[in-house]
Amino acid sequence: MRPEVQPAAKIPPFGCLERRKGRLWGALRDEIGAAGCEFPSTEGTFEKLIVVTQLKLEFTWMIWLIILKIQCLSFWLEGRRASDRDAATAGSEFECAFCFSAFPAGRQMDQLSAPRSFSVDRLLAPFEAASDALARLDERLRTNPVAEAFILRTHFRDAIAALWRQGEFVQLEDLVLHDASMDARSPTHELVRAHEVLRTRRRIAERAPDWALTSSGLSELRRARNFDAVANDLRTADLEEADVDLGLDDPEDGDHFGDIDTLIARTSLASAPHLLTCDDSGLVYDQDWDEESRLAEWRDRLDETLTLPPLIAAGLALDAWEEIEPLQHRAWLGPLLVSAHLRVRGKTRNHLIALHAGLRAAKYRCARQHDRTTRFTTFAETIATMAEADRKELDRLTLAREILMRKSSGRRANSKLPQLVDFLLRSPIVSVPLVAKELDVSQQAATAMINDLSSNLRELTGRGRYRAWALI
Repeated sequence: MRPEVQPAAKIPPFGCLERRKGRLWGALRDEIGAAGCEFPSTEGTFEKLIVVTQLKLEFTWMIWLIILKIQCLSFWLEGRRASDRDAATAGSEFECAFCFSAFPAGRQMDQLSAPRSFSVDRLLAPFEAASDALARLDERLRTNPVAEAFILRTHFRDAIAALWRQGEFVQLEDLVLHDASMDARSPTHELVRAHEVLRTRRRIAERAPDWALTSSGLSELRRARNFDAVANDLRTADLEEADVDLGLDDPEDGDHFGDIDTLIARTSLASAPHLLTCDDSGLVYDQDWDEESRLAEWRDRLDETLTLPPLIAAGLALDAWEEIEPLQHRAWLGPLLVSAHLRVRGKTRNHLIALHAGLRAAKYRCARQHDRTTRFTTFAETIATMAEADRKELDRLTLAREILMRKSSGRRANSKLPQLVDFLLRSPIVSVPLVAKELDVSQQAATAMINDLSSNLRELTGRGRYRAWALI
């Protein structure tokens, strides 16, 4: 008698195997015969064919189930997008409180690729957190004893980050030595550009808050020269006035030196055009790149954000700068102007934020193809991350100052060790020649003072000569 075959546990049963054996046997015989194959006659083969058939059916059902789930997921996503669009048009997302004022009135919105609305949930919380973090940092800098040292260090970090964002790498120690006119080697082109960013930041921080955004301030920062005006002045100058009667033969005429100064000034003006020549070859400056009109457009957009909160206005100004690209060779000036705008609006009254450094340390970097909501959310998170990092750096400098001042206490009245502590706080990196030049001491004295504070300093080079130190 043939033994009964128990169905496998992993295979869904089709019912009683004994009752359906005849029908399955006939169906298999017909299919195998139609295929031109020999029908198996052993009993074990029949059971194997039953199992294989059930496995094939189970696999087919799984494939169809996966396809059904994919279709359901696609339908759900389409419905979600449609509901978001309906909510945007119905008013659940506020209209251009951020966006509409960022564009001039003459430009049609259908010509812009930016969306017309922003998501409340995605923008309000990040901007609120960023605004609070920036306000707390600025308030701490108002009364902190190491605020000046922190600001000076921030200039160096932001200058290096500005070149990093343009694909150039500059060493911090090279920039510090170049700024002190103590280069260890010939300065590279990237180092000179980083030093220019450093000088520009210092100039903006030292002047009045609104100076950088004025016409004269922008002209000075971008080194604009009105070549046509100078040429017209030279062409219309009265050359006959150059023949000044010096009155040397008349002893009663004593105003000789004033006439000599006038003659020297006109001679200098006549010899100046070769220094003010503009490049016309097209290799350095693109002739079709109208910087004046682009910069005027950016300033118009900046004026239209005066009714918005300061941080949101700064985000719009930075986004407009990257979209318009006013300057060909000084793209790094945009974040500095945005930082100056925050000072004008009173958001950061005690320091100039290091926006380049914040954009470098950001977790996400957005491109122009991202939507405006994503770019603004990233900007707010960048500000919050930058403020948190600056707060930690301020705490570190405060603690280092307390430790170093304890070591310098009890010294004689003419000791320069407290001055060395202040210099260590101001400069990211120091060396023996740099300390000797700053404190006006010998290199042996500078080495001895550095050794007194060596437990709180970190030697960076690992060499026996030409060493450099930084605060721990």
